[in-house]
Amino acid sequence: MSVQYSISDCITLEQDAYQSAISDARNRATAMAAAMGVELAEVPSVAESPFNFLSPPCGSTDQTALYNPFGFGTSYYDPEAPAEVQVRRDIFVTFPIR
Repeated sequence: MSVQYSISDCITLEQDAYQSAISDARNRATAMAAAMGVELAEVPSVAESPFNFLSPPCGSTDQTALYNPFGFGTSYYDPEAPAEVQVRRDIFVTFPIR
């Protein structure tokens, strides 16, 4: 059995996902820079990952985008559980150092 929830307006969720991804990247880069004894420069290079094929756009009703023949990442459907919409954005961030 497969169940998918979606919402009609995903802009706020997508913006939050991008902000979380950027914040996480900055925190990790800051820790790595500190370990190397360098500082981060101000303007990073950011690109969206081309490997988001298992995470369709928010609000998508395309069931084939979620198809996973090996069952990785799938979970048991509990009809008593609250509905949840998951938004995932993978990005590549390169911070210049000085």
